[in-house]
Amino acid sequence: MKNARVLIVFVCVMAAVNFASADSIRGINMDFVTIGHPGNSADITGYGAVSYNYRIGKYEVINAQWNTFTTAAGAPTGTDGGYNTDAYFTGTNQPTNEVSWYEAAQFCNWLTSGDKSKGAYQFSGNNTNPGSFLGINRIAAQTTYGTIYVIPTEDEWYKAAYFKSDGSGYSLYANGTNTAPSTSQTRYSIYSSPWNVGTGTMEQNGTFDMMGNVWEWNETISGSYRVLRGGSFDDSGPLGGGNSAITSAYWVSGGPSGASLGIGFRIAEIPEPAKLQSIEIAGPNSVPEESDTQYKVIGHYDNGSSKNITIDANLVVAPDEFAQIDSNGLLATDRLYRMQETCTIKADCKGFSNSKPVTIYPICDGNECTEQQLLKHDIADVIKIKQGVMDDLKYAMKIERVSSQLLTKIDNDKKCKGLNRGQLTRARIQILAALMWEQMANGKIDTSVDSLEDALKILQENLVEKPKPHK
Repeated sequence: MKNARVLIVFVCVMAAVNFASADSIRGINMDFVTIGHPGNSADITGYGAVSYNYRIGKYEVINAQWNTFTTAAGAPTGTDGGYNTDAYFTGTNQPTNEVSWYEAAQFCNWLTSGDKSKGAYQFSGNNTNPGSFLGINRIAAQTTYGTIYVIPTEDEWYKAAYFKSDGSGYSLYANGTNTAPSTSQTRYSIYSSPWNVGTGTMEQNGTFDMMGNVWEWNETISGSYRVLRGGSFDDSGPLGGGNSAITSAYWVSGGPSGASLGIGFRIAEIPEPAKLQSIEIAGPNSVPEESDTQYKVIGHYDNGSSKNITIDANLVVAPDEFAQIDSNGLLATDRLYRMQETCTIKADCKGFSNSKPVTIYPICDGNECTEQQLLKHDIADVIKIKQGVMDDLKYAMKIERVSSQLLTKIDNDKKCKGLNRGQLTRARIQILAALMWEQMANGKIDTSVDSLEDALKILQENLVEKPKPHK
């Protein structure tokens, strides 16, 4: 039997039902309860104020969960001490024990990132050798990983235990009253071992064993120590407290490398996973021709948060004659030949949809075109098109002359005696194709030239400034 490590302790004494859910996190099933009423006030003790929704473990972390973690990730290790102490109580569903604060931090990191050294708790190394503890940065971890798993702060732990589920205030005990529970309802003060989690009576916010069983690490620091709350199965031991240990007024602290058979932990999840409620398309209402403009799909969630979900959305633009959009939300517009064109960006994501009309406008000399400027550009374009058509007509006429000459030669058998049958066949096919193309081109060109002449006439007439009527 392995001896428990010595824990340095400072003892300080101070004068609606939440929904539960089970998640599978990296192969570990974890049960949580949601702690709502964000922005609540602190208790008279100064603790319990939390400005956001979060979830906390319904139960303390058990040996089965801890063993799954160490099998998958390797046992916690590092250069700070406080590692590799085996559990004293080894029952599958008993709370894991003999766990230092550093070990609990690495468990939370692994749930967050799959790496014991990366998460809210920053270490200098990697998963195999996490190295030294450097500090805590929840914001950076949330930016990188989104949902993070943490040791609850003292405020988070306190609120989950003592804040009433209807939001009306605090109780002295986690059962929602100021009356101590019986020792048959919760495991505290007089026992020789912790029981299986969930054996006792459920507490006011859906948790179990926030009164007794094992002391639980908090993230909050006190000097160079970390806070522990909740009491344990034997509060006559070195952490003391007796029956008072399970009240909101009592806490102890211990060195983060210390471990004891009476210490375990539960985890919190920050932020609470939110459900998508709606999406919107963010970006300008009008864009210039021949440009690239970034649009984003923003998801709005039931906890009041919003985030960019463009990469998860399906984006299309219609009509796509003058604009195209890619999967990253980049809208590319083409050249216009009129004062404006309207298209609609449509987004679908996880059963929600939205659309945004976008006006495309032409650019002249770096600014949005006036009607007169656009007419001038149109005339220039028409002249270019006309010149191209005329060039095609000249080429077709040249082909017609050459093909007629070749046809005359081929039809004169005496002059084709030097050609074998294969060469003669290929020559006839080439000439036939040239004649067909020339005839088709002539038909198109006749219509195009007439239309272009009419277009030029209309455009030029519009450019002439009309006299203003006399008043």
